[in-house]
Amino acid sequence: MSIQEELPPAGSRSIEQLERHYFVGRKNEIRLFRKRLKERSPKGRILNIHGTGGAGKSFLLTEFRRLAERADARFVLMDCRTMPRNPGEFCLYLHRLIEPNARKTRRRSADPSLQKDNCVKAIREAAAKQKLILAFDTFEEIGELEHWMREFIAGTDPAVLVIISGRFPLRGEWQSSPAWNQLIERLPIAELNYEDIRSYLKRLDHELQEEGIHYIWSMSKGHPLTLSLLASALHSSRKQQTHFVDEDVFDQVVDIWLKEVPDSPMRELVEAVAVLRHFNQDLITFALQREVSASQFKALINYSFVQRSGHGWLLHDLLRDAIHRQMRLRAPDYCDRLWKRCIRYYYQTLKRSNDPLMRENEDWFYYLGDQLIRSLFFHQPSSFSLEELSPANWADAVAYMENRYLTAKTTKLSLLHPETREKTEFLLTRQHSLYGLKHIQLDELYQLDPTIVKLVRNASGAIIGLTAIIPINSQTLDYLCTKPLSAAFFSGLPESALRKLRVESPFMAGYFVKTLDAYDYADPVMMQASGLILINHLISSGYVVASPPPLPISRAIFESLGCERDTEPVIHHDYDEDAPAPVFVVDLRGHKRQAYLDRMAALSGISDRSTEETIDVNLLTGREKEVLALLMDGRSNLEIAAKLYLSETTVKKHLSHIYEKLEVRNRKQLMSKAGRMVST
Repeated sequence: MSIQEELPPAGSRSIEQLERHYFVGRKNEIRLFRKRLKERSPKGRILNIHGTGGAGKSFLLTEFRRLAERADARFVLMDCRTMPRNPGEFCLYLHRLIEPNARKTRRRSADPSLQKDNCVKAIREAAAKQKLILAFDTFEEIGELEHWMREFIAGTDPAVLVIISGRFPLRGEWQSSPAWNQLIERLPIAELNYEDIRSYLKRLDHELQEEGIHYIWSMSKGHPLTLSLLASALHSSRKQQTHFVDEDVFDQVVDIWLKEVPDSPMRELVEAVAVLRHFNQDLITFALQREVSASQFKALINYSFVQRSGHGWLLHDLLRDAIHRQMRLRAPDYCDRLWKRCIRYYYQTLKRSNDPLMRENEDWFYYLGDQLIRSLFFHQPSSFSLEELSPANWADAVAYMENRYLTAKTTKLSLLHPETREKTEFLLTRQHSLYGLKHIQLDELYQLDPTIVKLVRNASGAIIGLTAIIPINSQTLDYLCTKPLSAAFFSGLPESALRKLRVESPFMAGYFVKTLDAYDYADPVMMQASGLILINHLISSGYVVASPPPLPISRAIFESLGCERDTEPVIHHDYDEDAPAPVFVVDLRGHKRQAYLDRMAALSGISDRSTEETIDVNLLTGREKEVLALLMDGRSNLEIAAKLYLSETTVKKHLSHIYEKLEVRNRKQLMSKAGRMVST
């Protein structure tokens, strides 16, 4: 939208009016969306917004939401970074967004197909009442759910408008199918032109001269996020515009941007959340080991660079990376302390939970990664998509395997630690690089289960890898007991163990990782894809068996993720007679999950210190110290409340904070540690 109404007087401005006032450009996109709001034809009912990070895709979706609400349409926005990755859980999630009062059926007891049917029904009923828009933001993060999502969208009411927004255009079957091509309208988000930038800057500061506008235009090159950050810094101190000549402009903009947070405690909060992946008030309090008041937290989340996510808040990714990079250079020990506090936070959260599928598992792996895991899987953002093997891409899969044999070569992997810059090298010979394809028969695996084999594509749509991950159930167990790589383990299991694994399809007891093959093992995107695929399967199933090629890097990866060899190691020679290969197992079923958490935490120097360490009472606020002192005198909650002129509910809240800070679960544990508390 290039022209908006005049900005209202300062006293009457709302966030909505300010956002509309500073929204510029995107005339064609706005025009098309308005047109689609009035149509019910299935043709072009999927709008595919795509552009680089910081191009303004999320802001455009916000403007679409405003337009939809003005047209009395329903706009449902989902962030693929935070929404459930499991089909059944996603259906429950979307169903509750559409019908907030929908019955909360337990996911374990509900049939996934029934969950899907109920969700589709809810969509149909909502679309009958008013125009319905389903919008997916950061679609590049959808991962393995993409194939299923395509089928799901195909089954929804044709009158529903679907918006898919991400860094890259839809490819694969979205692109190759004539039927899908008729449904998709592609909207590439270009950089803003000079007139759009001029309009934006004039609205921000009407006294800004043409020279200053040209300077910002040349520095930002039309990139909306860079423009916004530069303009904000210029607006706060126009004299500093001549300092923006350094190549690392983001770091300089961040320095000036943080001048808008002059209060030291608030700046500490901003810097702290730059270390965190997602955050909420509890996590920040725990990480900083001091109370974060409600007013401080409210001020924090009201900063323009803080975004709401599905289970908390986060800084914009580009800004977060820039601040974190500065802090790593300026205060590495402080960053490490915050990082370890995050590990302990999720360690304690997972210990308290009986749900192995909870979202915190993903954050746990993010923080827990050692040097190898961080170098391979979390070094820098990259995008990939998984595409299930099908008749439409069968020729692509065959060509991939043929080309692998033709082009395989010896490769040296040089991994650089993201913070310490320490280098680790692995040598992969041509022969070793082909181990992952040695026992892959596409026909056989496709007949066993069409979902087993997946092609991995990069942002350009090129196939960079192939995975074969077999669900363990009654349909696949005979195969696993007789075929290379898996037979050595599964054929040796007692019948009692096999019965537990022989669940009826489409349910599964776990996964066997047959291969995570890469076209080029030096390709960081594919290495990241392999790791995240493996991690997601560890999270979702709780039982994973793998026998990777017997190479140092494979062994290091699986051991870093906590995969164990059996007490009586299973060894086979299915890759090569001269190359004995071990079998790794992650079993998080029942009580074994707790042992796994303890072992992984210990690798990062974190242990269950509830009976070991001296506690620093200075972590508590003044009021919490008063509550604690009375508690140590043997007072009840009611007596403490009367003594301090508080409500009993407030006392319970203080006790909850005390337990959290001192890392105990209950009053009994707290009393047992009382003699080891220190104060300075």
